[in-house]
Amino acid sequence: RHLGSRVYDLTVYEDEEDTQGTVHRVMPRDVQWHPVWEKLYCTNFLRYHALRPIKIPLKYINTEESPALKRDGFIIPINKYVECLVEDGVPIPEELSVECTGLELKTVVRLDRVIFPDGVRHSDRVDTKKFIVGPVHGGRASAMAEDGEEEKEEAS
Repeated sequence: RHLGSRVYDLTVYEDEEDTQGTVHRVMPRDVQWHPVWEKLYCTNFLRYHALRPIKIPLKYINTEESPALKRDGFIIPINKYVECLVEDGVPIPEELSVECTGLELKTVVRLDRVIFPDGVRHSDRVDTKKFIVGPVHGGRASAMAEDGEEEKEEAS
């Protein structure tokens, strides 16, 4: 599903007698899916070079360490990707981790919780003060119900 955030090696053969070919690093720019079979129909590639902006998907980690997410809360994803620059020779990560430890209800998850590997940084187009991963919502009603049940049991 994250086809657009990967970089592939594509070999281009100039003519029929060319057995070596030229290897280009490319990333999918436009992906079209067949409307009936839901299979890849057409892909347009763009040459990739180091420090070219690439969108990398986000993955939430340590959700069990968050009181809000433990109580059926969830993060409403505003941004599912971060535009990053990857230095030459550094492998492009499949995903960036978002640290969820200690998240409470109504907390806004920002770029400071995203863990960037060495050699990967966010693009200059990403405003660190305005970039929002998403707010934490939900779980409040179920948490209140649990507290109410505990109080009833203590009163009995």
